[in-house]
Amino acid sequence: MTSLLQSWLVKYKCNCSAWFPLCQMHYCRKCSRLGCPVCVIEEIDIVFCPNCLENVTNIDNQQRRFRCKNCYECPVCGHLLGIRSQGDQYHHHCNACKWTSKDLDIPENRTNEELWPELKNPLEKELGRISELIKELSKNEKSDRERKAQTTKRLSNLGILQNDRYGLQGAYNLRKKALEKIPETKEPLILLFPSAYVPELDPSLLTEPIDPGNVPNLSQSILHLITDKKGKLHPLHVKTNSRRILRCVECENIIYRGEFSPKDVKPKLQLLASDFFPEIRISRQVELVSGQNSVIFLAINNNTIYSFKVKLIGKKCENDEKCVDTSNCSLELLIPDKDNSETQLVEIKSEGEPKYNENSDTPLAIEAPNETSNRVLYVSKNRAGVCVECLPQIETNLADCYALFSLSFTPTNGTFSTCTVEIKIFIGKALSNNKALELKRI
Repeated sequence: MTSLLQSWLVKYKCNCSAWFPLCQMHYCRKCSRLGCPVCVIEEIDIVFCPNCLENVTNIDNQQRRFRCKNCYECPVCGHLLGIRSQGDQYHHHCNACKWTSKDLDIPENRTNEELWPELKNPLEKELGRISELIKELSKNEKSDRERKAQTTKRLSNLGILQNDRYGLQGAYNLRKKALEKIPETKEPLILLFPSAYVPELDPSLLTEPIDPGNVPNLSQSILHLITDKKGKLHPLHVKTNSRRILRCVECENIIYRGEFSPKDVKPKLQLLASDFFPEIRISRQVELVSGQNSVIFLAINNNTIYSFKVKLIGKKCENDEKCVDTSNCSLELLIPDKDNSETQLVEIKSEGEPKYNENSDTPLAIEAPNETSNRVLYVSKNRAGVCVECLPQIETNLADCYALFSLSFTPTNGTFSTCTVEIKIFIGKALSNNKALELKRI
């Protein structure tokens, strides 16, 4: 019973041939494309600290090494550190593991606004010099490639035209002067050579007892490369988080965008597939018998603002034994939008426009042939219940069976054209408890 009405039992087919639940998919209104979480382009919109919620620009974030300058986390357990005061002095304190900065040789702050002293890396200057040399070498290699590419360009692209209509002549001259001479590196890179000098081994490493509680674990050793003792771990700056923009792969239209302020959780723009597509779920437990016709009860929800004419057609996959035969299923019905609060019993004619029955007690009852009326159980508000027949194969594991359908829907107001999508329903996962126990015994 717990597996009923679960969204993961019904999956929709994306344009990239991947299957995902409808709640995890999006719909692009510009190119009319149903996309999955993989078919998106991610862009960083804002960068902020998860603790103080301070917005940081990309340049400042790179200079701070993607960390907040004001917030700290515990070096032992990773929780946020609080600031406690004793008179005019302040110190860090962890409420989780009771770690405190008093155990270190850090001078206590006299004001809360002052920055705490940072642990300096003795190899910071050398590493910075090497990084600058690598950047200069990459610029030189890039200039060599551009110089070779200049010979294959047309004369009109080189700025030799007398009429400098767009101001390209000055830009070309500056570019030409920069490429004439490659600047040399400031300092040559000092290479390390093997040496016969080996420092003597400190005997204290073998004689002194080892305290297991003072040895940092692997994650602490990676974060603190300078120290090798747990008692000398310094607090770390909190890592910054980012809020991203999602774009469509085909047309690069914005699909999701949040507010500029990190405090606002509600998105500014969000195009979910559930706001444009009807959602199908299994409404009752499925009882399957190999080689015999079985019935599947489905619930179709219309969470959009449009009334839909829905058409559900079954399919059969001959290459896969797990796929049940639903080719005899073909039904059509009208589902009102979510704003319509009247309880209806709707029966749709399989061919042509619906014909309203004036003698019916139901306000919006519709005449239909017996084939479709027997399959449409009810239409209540924006939800409809239908039953479809399926035929499992004889040599098939019923617990792994699934059904394929083609879902087509058209809005009654003509907002957009007919959309068609393939649906896979995992009916084997929704078997009744008695049937599941029998399969386990077999």
